[in-house]
Amino acid sequence: MGIGFFAVMAAGGAFLVWLNWKKIGHEEAVTSQKNQVQQLARSVAIARSRLEQARAQQDPEKRADFARQAVDGYTQALGVDPNEAIYWGERAEAHVILGNLEAARRDLAKAKELRPGEDWSVLEKKCGP
Repeated sequence: MGIGFFAVMAAGGAFLVWLNWKKIGHEEAVTSQKNQVQQLARSVAIARSRLEQARAQQDPEKRADFARQAVDGYTQALGVDPNEAIYWGERAEAHVILGNLEAARRDLAKAKELRPGEDWSVLEKKCGP
């Protein structure tokens, strides 16, 4: 067992430490991804629920409150998945309910950019020219 064997052993030990570090890093990344997916699911579920409530609500104050909650939920969802056109479109609808037509048009433009083949005509009418 000369110096060459020791060097291989030391290198092998370092390799095992590196492998263990990579494994831990991977597990943390997977856990982080799972947490993001769970956060996304919660945000979208709440936002959709609030948007539905806003659509059905006759009381303007409550309607606006639900629409604001929908905007907040979709904003959180877009923080996790900014490439989902439906979130942009539904947030645009919530902005329309609130009377924020400029914000609605910006969100609609992003939705159309992400899904150019989608029929956005109903939302386009709501957003106005």
